[in-house]
Amino acid sequence: MLNQIVLIGRLVKDIEVKSLTSGVHVTSFNLAVQRNFKNKNNENETDFINCVAFGNIAKIMNQYCFKGQLICVSGRLQIRSWESEHGKRYATEVIVNNIEILEWKKDIQKQAENYFDNVPNVEISEDSLPF
Repeated sequence: MLNQIVLIGRLVKDIEVKSLTSGVHVTSFNLAVQRNFKNKNNENETDFINCVAFGNIAKIMNQYCFKGQLICVSGRLQIRSWESEHGKRYATEVIVNNIEILEWKKDIQKQAENYFDNVPNVEISEDSLPF
């Protein structure tokens, strides 16, 4: 049997790492993945996929990844269930075992500089990026 998933998308927000009681680092994040077909309004739709990374991958993501960055993750799909006061609940998420950063801060900075080239007296910083 095979349970493998590969996604390319943009981080919805900055990474926040937590430590479990066992000392293992963990981060949960959403990846915005654009569908490769258009809807009836001729627009691409986006899926927001829940992902979880543990250990060194979580620490690396915390250090090098940021909101809006294009990354590729691979891992396995996991569906958890639990009982709550509202009945049985489910969560579907990708457990990440590999990450590839496809776009670095310098690349984003360069895109922003090109974007603002024709605008006078604009200072470029991470806060002024167009995404």
